[in-house]
Amino acid sequence: MEEQLDEVEHETEVQGWKVMELKQLLQAERLENERRLVALQREHQEKVPTLSLSGPFMFAVGISVQVLFERYLLAFLPNNQLVIQ
Repeated sequence: MEEQLDEVEHETEVQGWKVMELKQLLQAERLENERRLVALQREHQEKVPTLSLSGPFMFAVGISVQVLFERYLLAFLPNNQLVIQ
């Protein structure tokens, strides 16, 4: 009986370490996704001025493009969190 208890305790400890490792991997993946998102946003920001948008109508179209881009990016983020820096 005591041997079984020791075995169960050991398995619980091993599972705890695995859970901790998976949490760390998940956090690292989220940070990498945020880094990619920021890079995509910067790339997008650099490209927007080159579209030669002028006048009130074209300015509104430019804003719409930005909104669509952000909604597209939201689809790839956990918990639908958009981080703009």
